[in-house]
Amino acid sequence: MSLDRRTLLRTSAAGAAVGPFAGLVTMPADAGRPPRQQELVPVRDLRDGTVRLHLPRGFEYRSFHDTEGPVVLTDGTALPGRHDGMGAFKGPRGTTLLVRNHEVNNPQPAFGPGTPYDEMAGGGTTTVQVDRRGGVLGSFTSLNGTMMNCSGGQMPWGSWITCEETINGPDVEADFTGTSNVPLKQRHGYVFEVPVSHQPAGASRTASRSARPGASPTRRSPSTPARATSTSPRTTSASPRASTATARPRTPWRSASCATAAGCRC
Repeated sequence: MSLDRRTLLRTSAAGAAVGPFAGLVTMPADAGRPPRQQELVPVRDLRDGTVRLHLPRGFEYRSFHDTEGPVVLTDGTALPGRHDGMGAFKGPRGTTLLVRNHEVNNPQPAFGPGTPYDEMAGGGTTTVQVDRRGGVLGSFTSLNGTMMNCSGGQMPWGSWITCEETINGPDVEADFTGTSNVPLKQRHGYVFEVPVSHQPAGASRTASRSARPGASPTRRSPSTPARATSTSPRTTSASPRASTATARPRTPWRSASCATAAGCRC
């Protein structure tokens, strides 16, 4: 029996395939065919009957908190708009908690109740509790006084990390919009950790931040809420180089001295 070169290479590859490649060898011959395209049809929003999406037949949806008109949250906050990164978390009794970024730029009064990180920064996050059908059960401010809250991420211990996509501050010249940053009260370019809850967390919404480069290091007690910081030299033309996150109370952090805000005792 003769064995040509192509047959030898093909059988050797099949025998050597392991892990994620094994499936490629054993898949059926028709597995490479593209999936059948399904027709997209206009589907009415369960909220008000308006067609906002085209979906495959059998799909349905319910929208909430759009910016087509003014929206007031349960805690009295006027919805700030400019929705961006968000994360969905398991809530009580089969509900879902959605923590949502608001990428608001330029100096302006902070939205919502509580003590903002910067009273002249209009970004932050809001939290919404929805049922299985998308009905809103409650909504409130969960972080305020930040700027350009763009991206973010869900932490394994159940909180939302929100990132300021800016390095604006009162000491930074006008950014790409040409608007002066002088009215700002704090420097920006941080990452904040937002606790996930189905009700306002009160004082835990208050933002504290670590000092900028040059401050002497200090060790925080494991029982003291803190913000861990990593920094590199600040510039007015680069993307954010400072990041801050609230440490869980049981975690000790070695960080820069704290520029205290309400609720932060270093």
